[in-house]
Amino acid sequence: GSGTGTGSNTGTVPAPSPNNDDNVNGSYVGGVAPTNSNSTLYDELTTTYDADSGQAGNMFDVVALKDVIIHEMDVHIVENPTSKISVYTRDGTFEGHEQDSEMWTKRASVIVQGRGVNMATPLPAGALDLVEIMAGTTC
Repeated sequence: GSGTGTGSNTGTVPAPSPNNDDNVNGSYVGGVAPTNSNSTLYDELTTTYDADSGQAGNMFDVVALKDVIIHEMDVHIVENPTSKISVYTRDGTFEGHEQDSEMWTKRASVIVQGRGVNMATPLPAGALDLVEIMAGTTC
């Protein structure tokens, strides 16, 4: 998948692996480990805009090492027309629930003007309901 998300946490968030699969590597957002576990970090978790990773939708897991709050999200829209973007979450992994709409909670539904190839298209401020992920859980 492609896109960026901005949030705050009280520790570390693993970055996606370079090959864009569901595994994460040991690096920290921004490449720097926090100096103390009580600090609040505001940073970006970015994935690539690889041409072969596009879909009509993407599903991925976020495993929180510390409490995380996601409050913004950008998407990659290859074309420039307006697009309806919906964001859903669920407690636990997406695996095995790809076709089960009853197990998902809608967090955003908004129409945006795509910015085109290799450009992040932000969801408007306030469009995404806060997504809170507690340490040790998957969302």
